[in-house]
Amino acid sequence: MHLPSLPLWASENTFAPPISNFSKTMIKNLGEEVIAFADWITASSEEQEMRNDLILRVHSLVKSLWGKELSVFGSTETGLALPSSDIDFVVNSLPAHEQHLDQLAYTLKQAGMLHVEIIQAKVPLVKFVDPQSQLSGDVSFGVPNAQESVELVKAYLSKHPVAKPLILVLKTLLRQNNLNLVHSGGLSSYAVTLLVISYLRLLQMPNQGHESRPKRCDAFSVGETLIGFLTYFSLLDLRVVFSPASTPPVVPITDTSNYPQFILEDPLDLSNDITRGSFHILYVQRLFWYSLQALSMYVPHASPSILSTFINPRDFGFLRR
Repeated sequence: MHLPSLPLWASENTFAPPISNFSKTMIKNLGEEVIAFADWITASSEEQEMRNDLILRVHSLVKSLWGKELSVFGSTETGLALPSSDIDFVVNSLPAHEQHLDQLAYTLKQAGMLHVEIIQAKVPLVKFVDPQSQLSGDVSFGVPNAQESVELVKAYLSKHPVAKPLILVLKTLLRQNNLNLVHSGGLSSYAVTLLVISYLRLLQMPNQGHESRPKRCDAFSVGETLIGFLTYFSLLDLRVVFSPASTPPVVPITDTSNYPQFILEDPLDLSNDITRGSFHILYVQRLFWYSLQALSMYVPHASPSILSTFINPRDFGFLRR
């Protein structure tokens, strides 16, 4: 049987066929591929230059409009952005009044931005697409803890090096299945990051039936942790509170009147449920379960690589590469 061509992030000699499902060899090979994928999916220097150019142009527009500073937060600043990820901007020291939203939308249109739209949400924002780079941007006003969240995520990633490749794989999986946007019921990048960190903290808890995981980012640890995360989340009773800043980081909800009542607390504001708008959380859980099943049934002649069992190597049109 002819083996399908390898995905773009792989190389001919990188991934040996596994001995058996979830054997130590397969776990290590999976980890190697996840690390290779994370390197491949991270924005190239040319893609980063396009991002920086757009950031400068939008900053100039805001500066000329109100004389206010513009900051960037979210995955662009934390290093967790996919090449197609939106750029999250925040206008400092300016409230999200309707007048400000209208003024910014008009200015962006005059500057040639496409698909300019005002989104009335808990945090109102103006969305747009840059015709030069085809990158999308979201501009909000006075977002609480915007810069603090960037520093928090950077600290988490520094403490848990294994987290970054896992987060990039999970973000891609959600993006390929249209579950990566909160306003359509999916999980935001920040939510994925906090879930992974909560799980890693859970592994380090005593009396949890787990061994404390090493902080290093070796292939076996990456593969083992990805399988562990998919297994844990697939079988989880969703009536829980994830709280990465608390001990323990995952606790059950005793009030079962509203099912599923999944809560993900923002470490910077415990009253803020990051997944309040993620009404498709059951679909996310099902997606993780199917991904785990596909991974467990990996057959070298049926899939070009281990990771390709649930990450579609032909569905990267959104990267615009």
